[in-house]
Amino acid sequence: PISGDNFKLNLNVKMELSGKVEYKVLQKEEPETPVLQSELMTNLFINRLARKARSKLEAEMKKDTTLYENQLQYQDDFFEFELEPLEFSKRPVNLEDSKEVYTALDSIDYFSDPEIIKLELYHVVYDSLIKAWTNWDKTQAILAKMNVSEEYSVTKIDTIGVSIKPPFEKDFELKADNLLGKIFSVGPVNHPGTITNNDLSWSEKK
Repeated sequence: PISGDNFKLNLNVKMELSGKVEYKVLQKEEPETPVLQSELMTNLFINRLARKARSKLEAEMKKDTTLYENQLQYQDDFFEFELEPLEFSKRPVNLEDSKEVYTALDSIDYFSDPEIIKLELYHVVYDSLIKAWTNWDKTQAILAKMNVSEEYSVTKIDTIGVSIKPPFEKDFELKADNLLGKIFSVGPVNHPGTITNNDLSWSEKK
């Protein structure tokens, strides 16, 4: 181009990030990775139970509309119903999630770190009930007996297109070298636009 610099070209990819978190009651001679040592792992676990409890309560309220009047109390009951069996259960509770991320090919290595994938997949979600349920003595006692293990990976990478950016952000100002150039200058070169992810956002003629 007239600026003398190269256009910036990136190959773009779509990545699928996956995570699996397993919770189970600590067995004898197992190494300890307590749930309670991680605010995030604790929060994810309580939110999972809360979603199941609220879903079941909503289903019951559709059958019996009188439950609406005391639904806050019933939410406690349904949460406790989800919580209690876990104290003696030997079956693990699994939480699996995945997410698609669009990025430049050059940044794939950034997602080789499991901690980065975890940050993409999970974040702490609180409301007043989640806080209250987390702080229940019964909840804390069960969580104190539980172990957590985590697995994170990039499960799929697809190329999806290219990004092409000009080497100047706005219209490029032509610099006249002499008086005639200044007199007969045709003005700046228009910014040609950008192609992103193979989406032709330039004018059709280009």
